[in-house]
Amino acid sequence: MGAQIAVGALTWSETRVTDQGSSEDDASIWGDKIVFEDARHAGAADEVYLYDISSDSEMRITNDTDNQWEPIIYGDKIVWNDDREADTEVFMYDLSTGMETRVTNDAVDQGEVMIHGNHVVWAQNNAVTGWDIYRYSLVDGTTSIIDNGPGKQDYPDVFGDTIVYEDYGTPTTNADIAMHNLIDGQKTLITDEVANAKWDDDQYDPRIWGNTVAWYDYRNGRNSDIWY
Repeated sequence: MGAQIAVGALTWSETRVTDQGSSEDDASIWGDKIVFEDARHAGAADEVYLYDISSDSEMRITNDTDNQWEPIIYGDKIVWNDDREADTEVFMYDLSTGMETRVTNDAVDQGEVMIHGNHVVWAQNNAVTGWDIYRYSLVDGTTSIIDNGPGKQDYPDVFGDTIVYEDYGTPTTNADIAMHNLIDGQKTLITDEVANAKWDDDQYDPRIWGNTVAWYDYRNGRNSDIWY
């Protein structure tokens, strides 16, 4: 247990979760469970671990000679990017059943995986169209293309039935923020900034919660700002 911290009427404490003498990063939390990428195994690949706050116990999720990285947890499901194949694929682990599932099986790279509700989303680097957005349904096990161009689509996030992502296929060809509604299949551009003479006016890395989308934005020059 670390030092007590107080801000106004709020008091909490810091707790060190790992102490392996190696790099642990890319943590994600849901409820009392934290998942993270761990390089503790000397000479081996990065693995996915879980720490249970309630029981103060640790669980190794992956055990492979290639890297597993950037895990995300939602409920009893953990997803991550996985290099055990010739290319990067998306895998999932179900804490309730102890079963691992390979979500993608394509001869191209997948990355930037996210999960919420019954949807897993990621970006896939296709040979012809480049980076596109895909979605996997936990209900029926089907995979669908969300957006495959023109231009690059990358860095998705999902909340409920709404997916947001970077979109370079807009008329400006800059990075804008797009939103896809899984109910009606409609795509909406949240931003549509035209590059000025000096700056690209790009918008990057959207995150969604409820009805709010946040991103970082270069429309005002060299320093990025946070918008929603």
